[in-house]
Amino acid sequence: MVRLRRLAGAGFFSTLLNCFYCFSLWVSVPMAWFIGADLKERLLLWLALSGAAILLERVTERTISGDQTIYYEDPEDSDGMLRK
Repeated sequence: MVRLRRLAGAGFFSTLLNCFYCFSLWVSVPMAWFIGADLKERLLLWLALSGAAILLERVTERTISGDQTIYYEDPEDSDGMLRK
């Protein structure tokens, strides 16, 4: 797959291969072709296999806690005066 991505270069086809959602569509086409019996079943299998891959990726993806921005607010003065 790495060779195929490098062969695609940096154009339109490269973005189709680098995006996981797009790539799942391309990988599921041959799988659906071999599994399905007729055209209607192959089309449904194509979308179902791609959707299953996307759901599996979302369930198993690891989130990095360092990506979240943490906001700290300065403590307020408790004397109740507006001006000092």
